[in-house]
Amino acid sequence: MPDRETDASDARVAVTKAKRVVIKIGSRTLSTEREIYDRLASGVAVAHAARKSVAMVSSGAIALGVQKLGLATRPKEMALLQAAAAAGQSVLMRLYEEAFARQGLAVAQVLLTHADLADRTRANNAREALAALLDAKVVPIINENDTVAVDEIRFGDNDFLASMVTPLVSADLLILLSDVPGLLDASGQRVPIVRNVTREAKPLVTGATSHSGTGGMASKVEAARRGMLAGASVVVADAREPGVIPSILAGEDVGTLFVPHPQRIQARKHWIAFTLKPRGALAI
Repeated sequence: MPDRETDASDARVAVTKAKRVVIKIGSRTLSTEREIYDRLASGVAVAHAARKSVAMVSSGAIALGVQKLGLATRPKEMALLQAAAAAGQSVLMRLYEEAFARQGLAVAQVLLTHADLADRTRANNAREALAALLDAKVVPIINENDTVAVDEIRFGDNDFLASMVTPLVSADLLILLSDVPGLLDASGQRVPIVRNVTREAKPLVTGATSHSGTGGMASKVEAARRGMLAGASVVVADAREPGVIPSILAGEDVGTLFVPHPQRIQARKHWIAFTLKPRGALAI
């Protein structure tokens, strides 16, 4: 029986074999470090050179819109949140367009709401459109349509969106980039690998959210669990680390690797379990 170190090495090797990758990047990094766009584009270019397809799930529209509108802090009023999303989305895409063009890559804006993915027909349409973009070597930049999706602004989280996109595009690797080196243990040390989220990861997270967005390590751990159940390797890593994407793709010990579940669930069952929201009415 292989020892734990060998098992971890095998799990990292599996990451190098991924052919379709979803990369999620959070609001705080995107809104504070403009050079991050060039680093992301460079990393995606490395993936393309290795004949991997990449879809990106990007936060940042509201945070950039807050800056554009001259607001001191992220607003709480729904109308202002929607206005910030509208103002910031064009800035976000311009930054991606310019950075990826410098690498010779084309990008495409894809705005989704939970309702889009909860409806089977619309979800299948989104699947086909994303597949067409990936086949054309175009990088989809996916974001929640916060300007119109009221519930998504209040309750949504792009970590979860990324976990929904993973089976939608049949990805075998999900990379969640943030401003931390990975999942940290009680002593503040990075946890290199997680095989069982319930036993190894959930006790370490508190559910705190970031100031710029709606996510936190708790949402990343839950998104990782959903990605694992979809049969994907999941890596949580620091977006600010130079060469982080190529390092992950090369199987290096970067961030925290969540190992795919040995019994992946079918895409339709994953959609039922994690995309549909329970609803009903009580009649007395």
